[in-house]
Amino acid sequence: MSESERALRKLQTNETKLIRRLSSIDSIASQNLLSEVRLKYQQLNDELTGKTSVLRGKSGGEYLPYFDSLKASLSFLIDKKGLPQIFESSKLNDALDELNEFQNILRQADALKQFIRERKQELNEIMGHYTSLPRSISQSLKNYSKEVYYYSEQIREYKDMFRDPDKLLSKALILLNKLPTFQQFMKDHSELGSLFSLSPTYCSALAITGLQTKGEVRQLMAQQIGSGSANVGRVFGQQIPTAQSQLDKFKQKINAMGGSSGDIDMPDFKPNAQHRRPLFKRLEYGTNIQTTKANLVFPSTTDLAFTIGYRIDDKKIVGVGIAGKIGWGKDINHVSVTGQGAGVRTFIDIKIKNSFYASGGLECNYQQPFSDIQQLHNLDLWSRSGLIGATKIVSVKSKIFKKTKIQLLWDFLSYWQLPRTEPIKFRVGYNF
Repeated sequence: MSESERALRKLQTNETKLIRRLSSIDSIASQNLLSEVRLKYQQLNDELTGKTSVLRGKSGGEYLPYFDSLKASLSFLIDKKGLPQIFESSKLNDALDELNEFQNILRQADALKQFIRERKQELNEIMGHYTSLPRSISQSLKNYSKEVYYYSEQIREYKDMFRDPDKLLSKALILLNKLPTFQQFMKDHSELGSLFSLSPTYCSALAITGLQTKGEVRQLMAQQIGSGSANVGRVFGQQIPTAQSQLDKFKQKINAMGGSSGDIDMPDFKPNAQHRRPLFKRLEYGTNIQTTKANLVFPSTTDLAFTIGYRIDDKKIVGVGIAGKIGWGKDINHVSVTGQGAGVRTFIDIKIKNSFYASGGLECNYQQPFSDIQQLHNLDLWSRSGLIGATKIVSVKSKIFKKTKIQLLWDFLSYWQLPRTEPIKFRVGYNF
């Protein structure tokens, strides 16, 4: 089943649940809407599955310049038999078929996105006729709106892949663009070329005939700015930084609302950027160290822990970890590396502001040496810790570590432990 079909079924299920809940306040309208929902979704499904041959090769939806150039480049390499054969023809044909298939999927996705936008607007209008809706219906409508937004974002991410081309493919396009035969081929066969009637003198010296000269442009600027201006270029140049600054602000707002896709969705909730990410891309692996000193210089023990966290959303991470306690001996003259215990941990980090997080967790620690795993089964020898505190995230430029975590934690259960443990814990961690 394709991604579009899965999204269609999920949205239909959510909309059906929403309308069935409406039966508690308007049963007749609910029954009529259920019949309409089944009919409309079936019509769209038939359209998506039955238009494959019609959609293929036709322009539609958003124009992707790099995608168009890549398709035309492959077609050029396939058609131009006189060029040196650097690729197998079968592989070029397979690559072109895959691009055509992907383009067809994007067109189907655009059709589905337009449909669910219209359905969202219709549902809002229907629910707007009722003065007071039950909480369950209002919540279902919000969930439906979220699914619409996240599906639109997923399609935008697919298209963004073709706005940031690989350097190798970009270099190939640069080399091809130097060939006059390729320029002519792009003019005749690209999607953009098919939209405009280009002059036969395109890409030739004759193409600039009749264009304004630099002197004519300067004279026109002098007339607009004023004849008394001594240096038109200087006056005009003074305005460029201001215009550039405004343009940069405008571009940042556009990118924040959905990039340059031309079909920006404005959500009525705070989107979760982790929603569409697969499980393994939401996991964060790390390690942290906590040292207890025997004196001002020499450490007596070090707790070394390995953790794995799951990013719930942009602000919350929960996770688990295991720890080992390493002993270093009495002093610098009597160094002895020994195992002094083990532990299991749970934690949660909640972003407060910028790189500061509120942190908490529960831990169980076995605080003495052991030689056999069976010794850990005695739960009476485990001490418990309840931690709350703050975390500071520091980004690092390293190929191994992505960021450093500095934590200051208070163990509020330490006062009930026998023997009593230190209530304040300072830890330094590193995430991979």
